[in-house]
Amino acid sequence: MTVSTEQLADIVGGNHVRRLDDDNPSFSEAHPRPSPMVWPGSEDEVRDILRLAARNGCGVVPIGGDTAPRIPNEPGPVVLLSLARFAQIDHAVDDLVLTAGAGTTFAAAEAAVAAHGHRLPFSPPHRDRGTLGGIVACAAEGATLNAYGAVRDQVLGIRVVHGDSRASKAGGRVVKNVTGYDLCRLHTGARGALGVITEITLRLRHAEPSACRALWRFPTIQAAWEAGMTLRQRHHHLFALHALDPLALEKAEGEGAGLVATLRGAEGFVEVAGEALWAEDLPATSRIILPPDAIPVIDDPAQEAGSWLRVGVLPTAGGPLLDTLQTHLPSSARIVLDILTGLCDVTHPDQDWLDPTEETALGGDLESLAAQVDRPGDPGFHLRRFSLFPSTRPGGMPIMDRIVHALDPEGILNPGRRELAG
Repeated sequence: MTVSTEQLADIVGGNHVRRLDDDNPSFSEAHPRPSPMVWPGSEDEVRDILRLAARNGCGVVPIGGDTAPRIPNEPGPVVLLSLARFAQIDHAVDDLVLTAGAGTTFAAAEAAVAAHGHRLPFSPPHRDRGTLGGIVACAAEGATLNAYGAVRDQVLGIRVVHGDSRASKAGGRVVKNVTGYDLCRLHTGARGALGVITEITLRLRHAEPSACRALWRFPTIQAAWEAGMTLRQRHHHLFALHALDPLALEKAEGEGAGLVATLRGAEGFVEVAGEALWAEDLPATSRIILPPDAIPVIDDPAQEAGSWLRVGVLPTAGGPLLDTLQTHLPSSARIVLDILTGLCDVTHPDQDWLDPTEETALGGDLESLAAQVDRPGDPGFHLRRFSLFPSTRPGGMPIMDRIVHALDPEGILNPGRRELAG
């Protein structure tokens, strides 16, 4: 059975339903067609949509800014549920807390809090169209991971509608708000399989009054990483530290691979810390001071179309990781390694840049480094990953399955992803 646009219109109104087909494109080409897309405006409407879908044996795929990979062939009919109308913002300025609808874009939230000298404590990809709900659902980390902590550390409260149409909330608006299980963390990274996130409360940070980036150039990215490990040991106040290959720096002044140190804080602190960095005798071919928004690939590795591979290792394994990547990847791949966290982003303009044979060889070498690997733009990789990287298969799958079944007994939420996880 399927859910018709007429049935959905009875819930949300005719202006908030659209059939996605080849003659009426919307969002990415990866969505199953034809499929109805619906824009609920309240939590009650979300609940009614989930009840309707369950009665009709239809899946529901929550959509934020459509930045996460979709399952190309969803099992059975699905309804695409956009949270774009959930865009309210409540900024508790004196408490450094933001409560916002899950469909609020990162850019809109950032602009709202910046007006009061605050900033969101994460740096996700797709900053212009990524939504707060999607960022939390995907646990989308970025360049602020070392300075502020993971996405899960920033979520104070959350509201969710589960697959059985029950609504629940966890956490609250204060830092100490959990006396039992921290269910906010349960939903962070669940990719919508446990419920549709409708509202999120986040802690904020004061925006740093001063910031800059220092760029050193080296003959190779391995040399840049080695110099970065020296700075990592001597300068614990660094906001971020990245090694980049020449392609990732093609728009910056100079030649060769680069080491980029980011400083943020009070003006006096940045000045003194910058002088201490500049006094380091690094075997660089050149060096330059840049504004904090220079080299945007550090802040958003997904800013250009193409393929995106994300690899996580222990920081001390960064050198072997670079050797492995350069052994298997084409020279046209772009590499950005976070030296402080071990998170490495590899991008390429061609979606088919890595053939299956080379991917298997790369997988074997990365497995020996105990790497955690993802390809955010390739939903099929989530299935291949279990054979390429056996260590990434969750050890608690039976427990996870029981949690999913308890919250979504009909299995209607993100059915394709649920099959991949199983």
